[in-house]
Amino acid sequence: MMTDDLFERIAEMNGVSIEEVKEEMQKSIQEAAMNASPEFRESFGDEVPSIEDFLSAITSNLTDTFVN
Repeated sequence: MMTDDLFERIAEMNGVSIEEVKEEMQKSIQEAAMNASPEFRESFGDEVPSIEDFLSAITSNLTDTFVN
């Protein structure tokens, strides 16, 4: 899976475990949800998305913006 490769690469680049990368990413997503912009709320409502859901939404938004 692409996200597994992403987590592994980030972990290697920063000298930390994959679990630590995931924990830090989830903390950042939770913080973003607590201080949500209108765009964040439009994408996720009042929910805190999982890392995978967040990355999927970001990828989709970037694809829509730059490819279409």
